[in-house]
Amino acid sequence: MSILRDSHLADRGQSKVAKAEGSSRQTQTKAVQRSLRLTLYKMFARAALTARSGVISRPLSRRMANVTGHTQPTMADLPVPSGSWAEAHSKKQTKNNLHLLLGVSVAAVTLVVAKNSGLVELGLGPKIGK
Repeated sequence: MSILRDSHLADRGQSKVAKAEGSSRQTQTKAVQRSLRLTLYKMFARAALTARSGVISRPLSRRMANVTGHTQPTMADLPVPSGSWAEAHSKKQTKNNLHLLLGVSVAAVTLVVAKNSGLVELGLGPKIGK
């Protein structure tokens, strides 16, 4: 019983302290609320400014103010072709034809292996058998 009485007295002492601190807590919560309102106001103002700047149209140009020695590109800046066009074309076509042949042969081999292993049924019709 004495333990209960001591804890009850301790609770009374804490409640008196809490009442004394209650007024300071109220001022703290008011200060926090004021700070929160100010923060929300700032966030809204920033969002409004950002939205406004997104609506305002700007010219789509790059300003290269401090670049020295810059000249506009011309056709003379492009690389000049050299060699025979027919030779380069035939080399490219040979390479492309080899890739095509390799791809078709791999696809055919894959299809034949899948059909023979029974993984794929092509549905070519009923089996006419023995």
